[in-house]
Amino acid sequence: MTDDGSTDVYTVKTVRIAPSLTKLALDGVKVNETFSATKKTYTAMTTKDSVTVLATPRGEDYTVTYNGETSNVIPLSTGENKIEIVVTNKDGYTSSYTITVTKADHAVTIPTDESYLVTGKEAVMDGADYTFKVEVDYRYEAGEDFAVKVNGETVTGEKGVYTVKNVTTDLVITVEGATKKVLKPVTVYFSFSHDDKFESCEQSGQTVALKKVTVPYFDLALYGLEDFYFASEDYGPASGDPTGGPGSALDPGTKEFAYGKITMLHLFLYATEVYYLGIDPADAGKGYLANNGIMGTDTFNYTGSTGSIFLQNIWNYDLNLNYYLNYEYPLASAGWGSTCDQILLREGDIVTLGHFTDWSFFNDTTSIFNYIVADKTDPVQGDKIKMELYHAGADMYGTYNTAHTLIDYSPSVYCTPVNDIVSGDVTTWQYVGNAEADGSLVVDTSTLAPGEYIFALAGQPGKENPGVICSTPGGIRLTIHEKPVVKGDINGDGAIDSTDVMALFNAINSGDDLDATVADVNGDGVIDARDVMALYNIIKSDN
Repeated sequence: MTDDGSTDVYTVKTVRIAPSLTKLALDGVKVNETFSATKKTYTAMTTKDSVTVLATPRGEDYTVTYNGETSNVIPLSTGENKIEIVVTNKDGYTSSYTITVTKADHAVTIPTDESYLVTGKEAVMDGADYTFKVEVDYRYEAGEDFAVKVNGETVTGEKGVYTVKNVTTDLVITVEGATKKVLKPVTVYFSFSHDDKFESCEQSGQTVALKKVTVPYFDLALYGLEDFYFASEDYGPASGDPTGGPGSALDPGTKEFAYGKITMLHLFLYATEVYYLGIDPADAGKGYLANNGIMGTDTFNYTGSTGSIFLQNIWNYDLNLNYYLNYEYPLASAGWGSTCDQILLREGDIVTLGHFTDWSFFNDTTSIFNYIVADKTDPVQGDKIKMELYHAGADMYGTYNTAHTLIDYSPSVYCTPVNDIVSGDVTTWQYVGNAEADGSLVVDTSTLAPGEYIFALAGQPGKENPGVICSTPGGIRLTIHEKPVVKGDINGDGAIDSTDVMALFNAINSGDDLDATVADVNGDGVIDARDVMALYNIIKSDN
């Protein structure tokens, strides 16, 4: 009450907090249920004559009794034994927990191993059936000799569940033949370009132009990327569970489901470490970017969610980039683009990533990825190869479908041995020729030494935007094989006939230098008229 006679009324509510435990267990005996302070009943089974209860009260001044006694060692009789644990606080309030321990007749020995998990009770009553479950760890698989045994005898089960009928003795479970999965890497061909040039990496000394990259599987959790575990290649604007339908609100895959599945995100991480940063490939894929504080920097930075990851920065470039798989804009479903975390890589895939200075590059009709196809995939030195130059570009304002259009403005084509790329600037390579207006170019390989080459055109200015680069450098890898030596094929046309007889005769008469491996037909070490006669006889006998 105040001086003027007025009053204020205050209401105080008190809340009684019941005493509880922070731990409840049995020493050396498995409790079947997981402990929670609010869960009051538990069960266990053992063949022991007594059990020791381990109970930790929440308050230091709490007391605990066991079936009304202070001793926590409880003797057991055959069958069910109820143990009541009562915890009391200083104000006399109590809470109780109950563990029902069944003293069984027979013990069960359950094995432990990282390759599998066996779950089941540790004891069983005489004459009862005993059921247990075996789960092979996701990193392992059941080999040809996989077997689950009880007391040395193989038992059969269904979906990993096994039952032993009418138990009359102790049981010993063993699991054999679980073998570690062999994780196969995937080999792809990767190009990274900025404007008109392939990226040349200072730290590794490598130019990433259709680079043959063997990508191993590694756990994305090493990079803090658990939210981008592979879940599904198929999803779209209607969100949904990856196992039940498509959806842009894609739930991340589990580490078990994603195990062994190599995505384009794996490639980008691996290539960043090996090529951009120059670390030993043997050390890549082990979390280097995360362990050294590089994740989240201009070297590799990302935002987004599962199925919608955005590369904000990569290799010190910003997000003005695009990437294709096998010269196709990657789609998760019709009209819905996929992102690198949900794109599975397969052997021989071609991955192209292009970054551009101009932010409207994709608006040009000649964007985005240039590439070359050839009419011979396994040419021999001297073959004439017809090449066709294309650009692949998706409709970025509609279906996102990719159009493949022949290049009609006659760009120059260059080549370089794969193992001797001195620059990402294609125009510094060996000039091959200019394409015709129909996008074709015939390449004579007779002047090229046998080996593997990249034939490519540089990134090109736009058609509607000629002042900026709107398409990437691109090309094709081809191996030119050494032409096989055919004795007697003097003119090198692959056939031995009368024209070769005349060619040999004329060359001998003219004193021309001849390749003995071809012209010394009779093998006597001398090229003369007797070789002409020997060649004639070969043709005559063949006819």
